Amino acid sequence: MRACGFVYSPRRGGNSELAVREILNCLPDDWEKVMVDLGKLDINPCRACYHCVPEGSKCAIEDELDIIIRNVKHSDKIIIAFPAYIFSAPGPVKNIMDRLLSVTSDYPGWPHPYPDCVVVNPYGMAEWEGMIKESGIAFANKLHLNVLAVQPILATLPADSVRGDNLDVLHKLASLLEKGKKNPDRSSEFLECPCCTSTAIKINPDGTVKCAVCGATGTLKRGGKGYEIVQNETDNAGYFTERALANHTNYLTDKKRLFMNTKDIIKEIQQKYAEPDYWFKESPDEEK
Repeated sequence: MRACGFVYSPRRGGNSELAVREILNCLPDDWEKVMVDLGKLDINPCRACYHCVPEGSKCAIEDELDIIIRNVKHSDKIIIAFPAYIFSAPGPVKNIMDRLLSVTSDYPGWPHPYPDCVVVNPYGMAEWEGMIKESGIAFANKLHLNVLAVQPILATLPADSVRGDNLDVLHKLASLLEKGKKNPDRSSEFLECPCCTSTAIKINPDGTVKCAVCGATGTLKRGGKGYEIVQNETDNAGYFTERALANHTNYLTDKKRLFMNTKDIIKEIQQKYAEPDYWFKESPDEEK
């Protein structure tokens, strides 16, 4: 059994790193255990070039994104940890997430069943976790992982992630990962998506709802304990199913084909906006 922890933090020995180390320490001693520092990988931004579609095509950018992909494909258990920066994932993590568009159609080549995964996201101020949980859900699902739990934790000072109640949370995540069981505790103070546990829920005036992260749909209903979200029986669980991945790949392929067939028309339209030149240029003589 191989467990791999992916960590992003510019701070050595920071809360994200210590959280992953604690979870790895709790897993059986005979497991192979490795960590990957996402911040040290040379990963360039997505070019939106569509070179990675149709299915079977590869990303045109040659960098170290493949280190992440190879470690996922050769691991049985995955831990992901990154902190909240201004209510969401840090820029380098979002940069990696954008590049994972290139593996959208690659799910048939992923290990089946998908590797189990837990995500832990430290944030610094109570009630300021923002969309960090949603960032963790999206990052893990774009890597075609079987997400067992995504847990934001309040951890302001270095080492807060492995002290007090947070230590108990990490031990629970380790237990879920070892057993391969989804988190049965859905006792969040907020309404969660029944499918992916996101709290980013779009509520329509008629009481129907849609998850902004996974796309699952349902109805907002009031019961004895207050409101709850009842997922539609006909719902196929949104954007991260293999059906949805295939649809996304086909959509991008069709758009790429349309671009190739109409690129002369597009170029003509773009040329109309080439002048005047509005781009800011700083004069070498301008005082700084």
